Amino acid sequence: MGKYKFIEERVETMSSSELKIFLNILKSRSKELMSTLESVREIKDLEAVCKLTQKLNNRVSEFDGGSFLILVVGPVKSGKSTLVNLIAHAHVSPTHFLECTVRPSIISKGQEESITRIFSVADKARKVEQFDSVIDSLRGFEKVENISEISIEKKELNDANLEECVSLALEESVINTDHTLVTSITTSGGELLKDNIFLVDMPGLDGGYANLDNPIYETISQRADFVIFVQSSNSAISKVSNRFLKLLQENNPKVPVCLLHNVFEAAYWHSEEEKQAVIKAQVEFAENEMGRRNFQLKENIYSLNLGKVADAASYEGMEDLQEEAAKFQRFEKDLYGKVISN
Repeated sequence: MGKYKFIEERVETMSSSELKIFLNILKSRSKELMSTLESVREIKDLEAVCKLTQKLNNRVSEFDGGSFLILVVGPVKSGKSTLVNLIAHAHVSPTHFLECTVRPSIISKGQEESITRIFSVADKARKVEQFDSVIDSLRGFEKVENISEISIEKKELNDANLEECVSLALEESVINTDHTLVTSITTSGGELLKDNIFLVDMPGLDGGYANLDNPIYETISQRADFVIFVQSSNSAISKVSNRFLKLLQENNPKVPVCLLHNVFEAAYWHSEEEKQAVIKAQVEFAENEMGRRNFQLKENIYSLNLGKVADAASYEGMEDLQEEAAKFQRFEKDLYGKVISN
């Protein structure tokens, strides 16, 4: 017992409060160990044990590897796709009067602009494992070629291929036979896509394809390092949005959440004071709803007119557009600092 003497000596000098904390830690660790041993007893397949061990190593590597997963979510028509395109510095998320993004895509910085579509005909449980492995492969922890039971199709990044890979298929026969697991898009990117930052663009939360019961949402909510929630003047936080926040709270309660309010200036006849009052009320409502889920936004609330930012490059002489574009650049820089310091 001599090798444990230093523990005995330390315990003897502890105050009652320190000793209580120490005993609680021991109790917690013993429960974790017993749970692990019970799990191992149930696993008879050595290959399964190896896979679980590899996944554990991957999760540990996430903390040391310096890669970050930003999840972009929001209701349909909130301007979510416009934001993703601005961050990517390319057209990677369709903008349309219909529901646009119906399949998840992961956008990252790459030497070439391309779309890699990954298919799977596996059952739901296996698809979750595959999706998890795809994220690991993008973060450099394993090779996508080694993921079993998937097929891969790589294409040039252009509007036609983008529509095919992530957009709405109106024909029911196409929808029911679609086996797309996820789409990976590489582009030059801007401030928020450098240094191994990955952007996950999800379907609109209250759209026909949000499907929050899909277990992939749970996987994504667990893996996210930062969440950007987008709402707009005419597409605010909803019941389905609240369902997602509940899912996020259950799976990743400490993840930082940013609220981006996209300003639509439809009521042009209102005074500036009236417009600002409406924006303030909408932002406060969203902040309160997120606060109910214990997501404290604090300094993570932004208000931008994403339409103006998108138009700024085409109308260089319009001062108000350039001012909004400058605000967006500050937003990017500020958010980048928060993401990498997380």
